Amino acid sequence: MVEKKKTLLTNRRDSIISLALMMVIILLLNLVARYYYFRLDLTAEKRYSISKPSKEIVKGLKDVVTIKVYLDGDLNAGFTRLRESTRNLLNGFRAYGGDNIQYEFIDPMAVKNEDERKALIKDLLQRGLSPTNLTTKGKTESK
Repeated sequence: MVEKKKTLLTNRRDSIISLALMMVIILLLNLVARYYYFRLDLTAEKRYSISKPSKEIVKGLKDVVTIKVYLDGDLNAGFTRLRESTRNLLNGFRAYGGDNIQYEFIDPMAVKNEDERKALIKDLLQRGLSPTNLTTKGKTESK
């Protein structure tokens, strides 16, 4: 009986030590991963990889580049995926370019002042950005 109790206490102690050791290892891996960026692209066509020339250009930036992405707001699922893919690409650029890559997502329709919204849309049209009408069908309605 005493030997069984001793074995149970030893197993419990070993389990606690193993759990604490795993937590320490995970914490250390997390700290190391915080300072080293890497991304694995397992697709055959390397769809999610940044090319070497792009990495070199972004690493060689001497000034801040600000990117404004007019892809925010209440979007359908396809445009939401596009927004997230764009955000991931920009985060990849930021990993190589550091603070020299800045970006912001803007919803052009969220401007409260009607005159400012019209001026923004006019400016975007002059820059070659054309609007898209979205038609999505739900079960009972069309948006």
